[in-house]
Amino acid sequence: MTGAQRLLACLVTVAVLLPGALGSAQPTPLQAGDYGLENKEWNGLSDFVRLAASRDIELRPAAGIDYAKLTPQDRLVIVYPTREIEPDTLASFVVDGGKVLLLDDFGASTQLLGRLGIERIPAADVPHETVHMGRPGLPIFRPGGKHPLLDGVHEVVANHPAALRTDGGAILPYDDPSAGLVYDMRLGEGKVVVVADSSVVINHMLQVGDNREFLTNALRYICRDVDGECRPYLLVGDFVLAGRYASQSDPRKDVSDWASDVLGALNDWLDDLADDIPHKNAIYYASLLLMVGLIIFAVTIFPWRKARPVRPAVGPPEAVKPLSEFEWNLLRYERGGFQANHALPMSILKTEFERLFFREVVRGESVPPQDDPRRVAFLKTCAQRYVERYREDLGASGRKGVFKEIHGLLRQFSRIPPRHRLFLDSEAYFSQRELMSTWRKSREILDIMGVGEEYEQRTRRSRRG
Repeated sequence: MTGAQRLLACLVTVAVLLPGALGSAQPTPLQAGDYGLENKEWNGLSDFVRLAASRDIELRPAAGIDYAKLTPQDRLVIVYPTREIEPDTLASFVVDGGKVLLLDDFGASTQLLGRLGIERIPAADVPHETVHMGRPGLPIFRPGGKHPLLDGVHEVVANHPAALRTDGGAILPYDDPSAGLVYDMRLGEGKVVVVADSSVVINHMLQVGDNREFLTNALRYICRDVDGECRPYLLVGDFVLAGRYASQSDPRKDVSDWASDVLGALNDWLDDLADDIPHKNAIYYASLLLMVGLIIFAVTIFPWRKARPVRPAVGPPEAVKPLSEFEWNLLRYERGGFQANHALPMSILKTEFERLFFREVVRGESVPPQDDPRRVAFLKTCAQRYVERYREDLGASGRKGVFKEIHGLLRQFSRIPPRHRLFLDSEAYFSQRELMSTWRKSREILDIMGVGEEYEQRTRRSRRG
């Protein structure tokens, strides 16, 4: 959409909602510009700046940013960029803990969106029937779940937005939930809140629906965890991002996390062998473990080589697009080190495990939804049926242990948000170790049931949609 088309779209909106707006006196050049910070007319940002100030958040307008001067405590609000944003440096800032509120529908953020794994498409390509005053250019979005961005928000009215698509659920979805207006994207230690409508912040649109509450929440959300006063940089239109960001992360951090996980894995390994190792060899294996632990400890305390820096790659590289969704997510998160959140691949395991497990155990009976109080008793029944049907070879104590294991896994899966709710339940966090441990347990259970290979196929070889 060209600048003229955008202006025409906004004029149509004003004609519908504020018939008297165009009858005001001729503004000065400073006031007249689209997204003008001192522009008090319908197309300015003066109300947005005042809104932030009323919430003790000082927006600092900037014509450009030197990345070298940024720290993870800085916050950026980007509105309709007209210069393409080079994604790698900005992503490095976010990985360290920086947070960005990006409001862009047809501006030059394509590369950055791609880096986040987001595809931007025309809103006309996505079915959406809920509109304001019967005008398709003013779609209404209503929350589909809980999120800090949605406190006190019942509806957000957009003004000729774009549509976004990515894995995970949208904060504000279209009627077709595969696309959304707003996404909350985690990248390393930081976040990028993406809104596919730059005009939602203009003076006129702040008066519509719960847009004011939504933007208040967005500013507070990116300002969480800031030490002291929050003063985000406000970058609008033709701004310049220059320099290179200096990473603040400790290069020893990845090594320390790696050591912790390896030691945990070794402990698990020794526990597994305990029942099979003759007593006379136990001291040997314990000594071996101690020696390995000391080596790992030395590597952690004395970093002989600098750890590989975290590379913020969250979009699917061209070379891995043919992989399954599960495999792609493993590649996607492994580059974030052991601190990466593996919620999405964990949710894929949950979905496919429950589909097969319930199919075999309940055989056509209805499965209570995840938030249904009846699900608690249902999971106990399923665990008991599994023990009776598949582990009749065990004694009483063995059956009791298996029941506890199965019931625990089912309860764990029930706490994992479904894939379309992952970004609504943004606090869900799972480490790489938790993911792989869960994968191993779930595969063993389904192998006993005779559907392990189907599980493997569903999670790893089904093509992404």
